Amino acid sequence: MAIQKFAVSTDGHSAHHDEEARFRLWQETYCGRIDDLKRLSSDPFTGHWSFTRIGDFGMCRFRGTPHAGQRETQQIATSGDEKLSIGFNLAKTTHRFFQRGRETVVPDSQPLLYRADEAYGYVGASDYVVMAFPRRMLGALGARAEALVGHSLDGELPALRHLRRYLCLLDEPDMATDDPALADHVLDTVEDLVVLALGASGDAQVMAQMRGMRSARHAEITALIARGFADPAFSVQRLATTIGVSPGYIQKLLHESGQSFTERVLELRLAKARAMLADRRNDAIKVSDIALACGFSDISYFNRSFRRRFGSAPNDFRSR
Repeated sequence: MAIQKFAVSTDGHSAHHDEEARFRLWQETYCGRIDDLKRLSSDPFTGHWSFTRIGDFGMCRFRGTPHAGQRETQQIATSGDEKLSIGFNLAKTTHRFFQRGRETVVPDSQPLLYRADEAYGYVGASDYVVMAFPRRMLGALGARAEALVGHSLDGELPALRHLRRYLCLLDEPDMATDDPALADHVLDTVEDLVVLALGASGDAQVMAQMRGMRSARHAEITALIARGFADPAFSVQRLATTIGVSPGYIQKLLHESGQSFTERVLELRLAKARAMLADRRNDAIKVSDIALACGFSDISYFNRSFRRRFGSAPNDFRSR
């Protein structure tokens, strides 16, 4: 099993057509694979869909112009497997969702549970992430989930907050891989977060908390470290404040993976410095400026760390 990705976008459509003709061409090309879409105004329509698939689990992230859409029964694959979906509105505006004769107003950051194997429609969506998963993933929770179909969920539940963040992380292009162990790990994490969000109890709750919540936290922490390490003021205290946990919790979680916060940040900074020093386009930049750009505020500490890690001083590495 692998983590597969592909994307669909309106970018690049012929500028020789007027807007209405471009939109019709786009509909004819892609709407059989996505939803039947309708513009809500005469303004130019833009849209970018990125899809991720792992076995019978799938997710989609959309960003673009607010629009109306519907998916009819004949467009839904008859795989014989019942599917549920959880979608998150990531826009700053609301949109409306319709299924089973019910209309639900979906505000910013609000999650919604619905049937992916039944017809549905929506109006005003512009930024969202949605996942579709087999009903069997829920086990005994399936009956409870059925009662929640078409209803908004509590977006403040920790499991749902982490699920939203985890799906956005999974949407990153570099998450595609043929590694079956990683794919299984992703599915386990998603499953645990979903069953927690929908009301797991007893042993199932304990297992999901131990596995899914911690895994999602770890993924979020490492992603934020990868984005912030080059800031000299970046610290475990700042990271803890950002995600609302204690510095000790972050340190404990990272130690479980074999590397402390300090070690992880140092490794990323040194790797970036090495890459910058090896790039001839940076020959005119002083070593001290490169060190600062990589997050080092102390040039002596940078020189010692670089020599210890790569076996030569930064200037010697550059001259080679």
